[in-house]
Amino acid sequence: FVIGEEISSGGNGTVYLATIGKRKFIYKLERMDVYDKKKPLESEYYRQLKFDKDISQKHPNKFLTIKDHGIIKNCDYVHPKTEEFLDVCSKRGNENRIRRFKRKNSQPDCYYLLCSPFLDGTFPSIRGKILGNHDLFLDFMYQIIDSLNIVRKAGYSQNDMGPNNIMYKKKDGEDKYQWYIIDYGNMYNKDFPTSALDRDIQDRQK
Repeated sequence: FVIGEEISSGGNGTVYLATIGKRKFIYKLERMDVYDKKKPLESEYYRQLKFDKDISQKHPNKFLTIKDHGIIKNCDYVHPKTEEFLDVCSKRGNENRIRRFKRKNSQPDCYYLLCSPFLDGTFPSIRGKILGNHDLFLDFMYQIIDSLNIVRKAGYSQNDMGPNNIMYKKKDGEDKYQWYIIDYGNMYNKDFPTSALDRDIQDRQK
């Protein structure tokens, strides 16, 4: 696959457009945070692989599925919004997030996920249209509640649920949308061992 333009960067890593021939994919790249090698499910990378196996592959019309993945040793990735992220956190007095960001981005290795389908946009990009149409709004709510029920019944919880982590695929020839929950880096399961990320999230709430 060929890695193309940057789509967005969040607090963890960066998402790019990737192509194989004329097919489009989502390519996610970020640093591997610290974890106990004897407990791989402390790692966000391995947690996402398990969520993909348990949930995404069984419901590909509701969740992004992983088509390829891997670990890049001694990678040269630099978070493109490092200064901006640290500045915003500093102004908000969020020392826990600053500590986590610096720790994670000082690690030597990265991981990547190649995902599909390539989606058309986020919920905020068409918020007005959805909220202003009774039928589209009910369909949106039904799909999201159904997806969250699937997640919960499997023992998972999405700890980073927000408007930007809800995306859509426009249905061909119709003014309708297939909705997806995305970004599984903060996905938690009651059977996971406590990770550095889990402790960071607990610290933020104190």
